[in-house]
Amino acid sequence: MAESARPAGTTGRPPITQRFPRFCSPRRRPPGNREADRGFGYPRLRKLAEQEEKNSDESFAARRQILRIFLHTFEASNILLGQNRNTQALTCLEIAAQAAPRNPYISYHLARAQALNSQQEKALSTLQAAVEKGFNDADQVERDRAFEGLRSEADYQKALAKMRGGKPQPAAAP
Repeated sequence: MAESARPAGTTGRPPITQRFPRFCSPRRRPPGNREADRGFGYPRLRKLAEQEEKNSDESFAARRQILRIFLHTFEASNILLGQNRNTQALTCLEIAAQAAPRNPYISYHLARAQALNSQQEKALSTLQAAVEKGFNDADQVERDRAFEGLRSEADYQKALAKMRGGKPQPAAAP
């Protein structure tokens, strides 16, 4: 067989940027495009996802995109927290919280990242919001070192009591 004229490792097809220029070219948007500047166009995605006709293609695509953004940002935040890159993790969790606003576990992780970034007041209010949404793992919160600076706060104690269903904190072992 004769040696092919194309370089090794190529398929003979044009590069992806030539085949799909619409998807691969840098996004050009007019200056002052508020929806694009607000980050990922959440208001538009939410509106499409919550249409009355939930089985429409647009609604399905919007829900899928929101889920994709949520999964990516939440996983990235876990990796970043493991690398002690708390500021970047906080940004990812803020985006994940926008994508899943009713998820109590995301609110808990957001409160944790806020506490790690010395945003104590925000961390307390976000932790309370997580409890309001249904987060109730008081033992996890007590073990979490991120909340060490908040343990003496009255709002922290109220959140713990609410997680326990109003029961007092168990006595420490001697």
